[in-house]
Amino acid sequence: MTLLMSVGTFLGKRRNTSGGGVFKCPEDDKTLDYAKLYPDKVIQTEIVSSIVRCTYQNDGCKWTDSLYSLPNHLLSCRFDTVSCPNKCATKLTRVNLDDHLEYLCPKRKVMCD
Repeated sequence: MTLLMSVGTFLGKRRNTSGGGVFKCPEDDKTLDYAKLYPDKVIQTEIVSSIVRCTYQNDGCKWTDSLYSLPNHLLSCRFDTVSCPNKCATKLTRVNLDDHLEYLCPKRKVMCD
């Protein structure tokens, strides 16, 4: 497990999983006591202000914005996978949901003649 903390550096791989918060610095291999690390607000702001692309960019989403905005975007991203609200067990992207609900869902409501 690689960790990125807002202390201005990658903390690298956890060396001792039973040691409870003991890490090795990737620069000098010295032991880092997690309890003695403190957040660096400047680096944290820099990280969350970084411009990122949507997780679903390979599926067609063109969204880009700050890392801070990504969680809110993902709540409504049209390329995110969602379950059918009719509980038909189909998983599909939000962009295909309307079509599925109207024409394809086996549990869709249809008007009888």
